[in-house]
Amino acid sequence: MSEGTLSHYSSSVSSSGFGAVLSLTGSSTTTTPVLVVTDPSGRTSGGSAANNRLPPLPSSRYSHVRWYDLRDNDVKGDMLRAPRIREGPRKGDCQYQEPPHDSGPCPDSSSNRFPRRFDFREEMQNWENTTCANLSFQDLGDEYQHQNFLQTLRRLIRCERLQLIDNSLRDLSSVSLPKCTHLYLQGNLLQSFKRLPRTPSLKYLTLTNNGIESLSGLSALRRLPLESLVLSGNPVTFQENYRRRVFKELPSLKKLDGMPRLAKDESPEQERKSVMCVIS
Repeated sequence: MSEGTLSHYSSSVSSSGFGAVLSLTGSSTTTTPVLVVTDPSGRTSGGSAANNRLPPLPSSRYSHVRWYDLRDNDVKGDMLRAPRIREGPRKGDCQYQEPPHDSGPCPDSSSNRFPRRFDFREEMQNWENTTCANLSFQDLGDEYQHQNFLQTLRRLIRCERLQLIDNSLRDLSSVSLPKCTHLYLQGNLLQSFKRLPRTPSLKYLTLTNNGIESLSGLSALRRLPLESLVLSGNPVTFQENYRRRVFKELPSLKKLDGMPRLAKDESPEQERKSVMCVIS
């Protein structure tokens, strides 16, 4: 292809405003404009049909479907690193109607007309056998999504390590995690230790960047085998004698905010006795 031919092709593409397909017929070149229809709003991006909505594609019916709604799928919840489990829009809010139940995804969890299909959904989720789960960043914007999320958490009866980061959670007191030893709750909206889930086996708890303002209810953690607690980013950390008070409430605690227990974190009486012993 000559230099003049390349110049002609370049100018044709820049002046067209669309993508171009280059075709060669002997030594001549032609450019064919291509109309691109990748606008996510479902409208064409130019031409005479600019204001016409495109018909729904066959895949449109799966726009709000999760992995456990699809047939011929052997992937279970405990096999996924960070599964998306947030409930989609309610059926009346969906842009496209779901396919018939005999050929498409499972019905809503609120439906009681298909108990067998709902049992299949629970089997595919397999939350009861999950030992490590990352359910962070679920974008729970509606109350029904929060409630469905709590129902999922109550099924994690064997989970040992659980990440629930940045989920706008306010109250987990109705949740029980009997096997959980590591719980990560960074970036939520928890305002009290009384809103935490029941975790009799908990050893490591992270509550960074929540809204905890008081140590009230901290004594409830005394019964736990808690070794490490992270409260950085909460207003309570600005209280006077914050570290000393936390270690007093939790005698078995070894680390607070990533720092081990220090001599100055002991109670004043114990600190004075230790100093007197050193001097004598």
